[in-house]
Amino acid sequence: MKSFVAKSKKYLQFDDLPNRFRRLGLDDSLVCPSNVVNTSSLQEKIKRTKDENPELRYHEDNEEYLKNIMAEIALITRRSE
Repeated sequence: MKSFVAKSKKYLQFDDLPNRFRRLGLDDSLVCPSNVVNTSSLQEKIKRTKDENPELRYHEDNEEYLKNIMAEIALITRRSE
C-alpha cells in the first residue's frame, strides 16, 4: 500500500512562481518573499518576564536589543524600496 501511495503522488514544481503568476495575470505578491518580521511573540515574552521578575535588569537589555534590531530592519527595508 505504501509503495502505491508514493508512486501515485505527483508534485508540481515551478522554478519561477512569481513570473508564472504574472503571466497568468495573477497577483504575484502571494508567492513573492516578504519583508515582514513578526516580533510580537518576543515582545510579549520580554514583557511577561519583566512583569514576573521586575527586580532583574537584563530584560530591559533584551528589550533594548530587540528595539535596535527592529530599527535596523526598518532602515534596511527603506533602503531597498
